[in-house]
Amino acid sequence: MKTNQIFSILIILAALQFLFLLHISEFLYPNYSVSNNYISDLGATCREGVCRFYQPSSIIFNISVSLLGILLMISSYYSNKLSLGKIFTILIFITGLGSLGVGLFPENYGTLHKLSALTTFIPASLLGLFGSRVIKHISLKIISIIMSLISITSLILFAVEKDLGLGVGGIERLIVYPILFWALIFGGYIYGYYEYIR
Repeated sequence: MKTNQIFSILIILAALQFLFLLHISEFLYPNYSVSNNYISDLGATCREGVCRFYQPSSIIFNISVSLLGILLMISSYYSNKLSLGKIFTILIFITGLGSLGVGLFPENYGTLHKLSALTTFIPASLLGLFGSRVIKHISLKIISIIMSLISITSLILFAVEKDLGLGVGGIERLIVYPILFWALIFGGYIYGYYEYIR
């Protein structure tokens, strides 16, 4: 299998399994609100010093986000081999490291969890911008940049506690979903066109 195909399969699998298992976790969590609950509440829900673990949501989510991290870190090795850009490769590795941290350190770990989430969100929101550099198709390049800008804007709004009426969970998903969708698009592009874009 070619290096570009391995890279593509890794990031597509990372995004797909997380999207699928995220929704499974939401379905199994009692009275979960996509608007009012943080995504990480699926791993552990902590309010006013009290933490609750709703199973099987907790174990599914924590394993899935950890697997997301592991697959992204592995994909960074192949990103480097493909010369997709040093900054891009570093960003995808740090995103993976942060995701793994989110899975290993749920909300009940306090500061460690928050640091892991930031380590995921900040570099992840930039992936579309730096990934767009290797995309030759103008329409996909524009989509890649737009996805990244949506994520960056949502991250800023999330940080200043402005949810635009979507709730904390809603604005958080506007950080995460565009990057997951971008990963599927970018992975497919690199799989099929890499030999033509070098």
